[in-house]
Amino acid sequence: ENLIHNPVDQRTAIDRSGLPELLTVPDLLRILRISRTTLWRYIKSERIQSIRIGSRVLFEPAAVDEFIVSCRQKGYLDEYFYKA
Repeated sequence: ENLIHNPVDQRTAIDRSGLPELLTVPDLLRILRISRTTLWRYIKSERIQSIRIGSRVLFEPAAVDEFIVSCRQKGYLDEYFYKA
């Protein structure tokens, strides 16, 4: 089940079919509605998996889905935090 919407990057001419769209830190802040400090705490504690490419930190949509499902199972999410 895909719980998030992948942003479409119209600026590039690269054929990305078959490759997962990677999400940025600002994408996750908007999707999860959390502060930058909280996101960095989740990354450091490995609660959410990230990919580092140079100085950039990126996230696979599947990792974000897993994080959301994990939070739901633990009862961390309420209807205000994440609306399906």
